[in-house]
Formats: sequence, structure tokens, C-alpha cells
Amino acid sequence: MTHTRRPLILLGAVVATSGLFSAFLVNDAVCLVLAPLVLELTLALGRRPVPYLLAVAMASNVGSTATITSMCSWSLSSIGASPKSDW
Repeated sequence: MTHTRRPLILLGAVVATSGLFSAFLVNDAVCLVLAPLVLELTLALGRRPVPYLLAVAMASNVGSTATITSMCSWSLSSIGASPKSDW
């Protein structure tokens, strides 16, 4: 906790953790697990929690696109999207 007293280091750690976890897990679950932890940590350190909670949400969205299998179902279906009459 001594290194997390600096706001940018804490923000970077939150972004890296959220992004890394959501690359391998569903980003909804990552947000649900990390949000209470980040909220408790920021309040204990006397920081405003909103920027850190937004960082969790944004980093999990970016991290979920980091692997080839993460968004495969919707991305592949949109690549060759055509009207049903062409099938």
C-alpha cells in the first residue's frame, strides 16, 4: 500500500489489473469483482473513487478486445454480414 499513495501509480495499477483480467475473463465479471475492491481501497486512501471506477470500466472494455477469442462471436458475424436473401 505504500506505493499506492501516489494517484498515478494507483490508477496505472487499476488499469493494468482490469485490462489484464478482462483479456481472459468476461469484462462484466471483472467489473463486478474489482469495483468494490477499488472503492474500498480509494476510500481508505482518502481519494475520490469515481476516476478509478471509470478506469476499471474503460480498461475492462479495452482489455476484452486484447485476445483473438475475446470478441470472436460478434466480430466474425459482422465481417461477412449480408442480407439473408444472399445466403
